[in-house]
Amino acid sequence: MTSSYQAIVLLQIGNGLGQGCGWSASLKVLGAWFARKERGTVMAWWGTSYVLGGFLATVFATYAATQTYALPAMGWAAVSCFPP
Repeated sequence: MTSSYQAIVLLQIGNGLGQGCGWSASLKVLGAWFARKERGTVMAWWGTSYVLGGFLATVFATYAATQTYALPAMGWAAVSCFPP
């Protein structure tokens, strides 16, 4: 938990890079685990869950930042108290 704008930006950049690097590795692993005829279906579901998970995390973080009954003194920083 930090109040430094620069630290938050740096951590967000690191998070984005880590997630971006993980996508290509997950494609490689899924490609090796499933037969060629199954890959289209598996990759469609995997891609959907990847995007849908990011959307739902954004919705939850917005809700956590704007709610007023749990940790009201923290304001928007209360989002970091909820694990992903």
